[in-house]
Amino acid sequence: VITNPPQRVSAESPKGLEPTPNATPAFKLQDADWEPWIHGMIEWLTKQGDAESLTTAALLSMQSSYPPGRDTRLRNALDLLRRAVALAPEDKITRFVGLMLCGELKDCDVIPYERALRKTDPRNAYGWLGNLGRATGNAEEQRAALRAIAERERFDTYTMQIHRLVDRNMRAARIAPPIDRTAEQLTGFTPTESMIGAVASLSVPLARTYPLTSFCRSATDVRDVCLKVFEQLRAGDSY
Repeated sequence: VITNPPQRVSAESPKGLEPTPNATPAFKLQDADWEPWIHGMIEWLTKQGDAESLTTAALLSMQSSYPPGRDTRLRNALDLLRRAVALAPEDKITRFVGLMLCGELKDCDVIPYERALRKTDPRNAYGWLGNLGRATGNAEEQRAALRAIAERERFDTYTMQIHRLVDRNMRAARIAPPIDRTAEQLTGFTPTESMIGAVASLSVPLARTYPLTSFCRSATDVRDVCLKVFEQLRAGDSY
């Protein structure tokens, strides 16, 4: 998945790597400080070859600025997730992360990912949310999609499960991260802890519910159904 990763660059004299707007390092270090570590982690996790390691590698790759182009990194991450799914087809976390990342690519068909999530976790309303967005402009289909969502139990981004997965797999690599004592003193978190938090939380902001809130603001005749769905939001971990 990764070709020609950057070579290690010293923290004292970072050079050789150009920062990009899409890079989101845990601390305000130069990209040159983080990239060799990130790619060392991805390489190690990918070599492990198990579903959890591959899922963690996919999430970690989205914290990188290499290879250039966010769409390229998304496709690489989805390739890793497809390998993870082949090993653990019933894993709902891998299915959910795949759905969230696919939704960020204009040319990625989210419908197979939605169907897979529905099968692995039929109680999670995120598997049905896409139907509502695709029905924009057709009031009857929108109402049918909303009712299908209302039949679910909750909206779940698996935040804690993903954090535990990322934590144990990144720590297992035992690859020393860049050191920034100032940032550590200010935040109270080590670089590893900070990056684990950033990686684990990646899928949460992608789990947008704007098709739901937008429709419920305008469709006053389904207020009761909307109220039920909003209760599902509060019952999940994305509220």
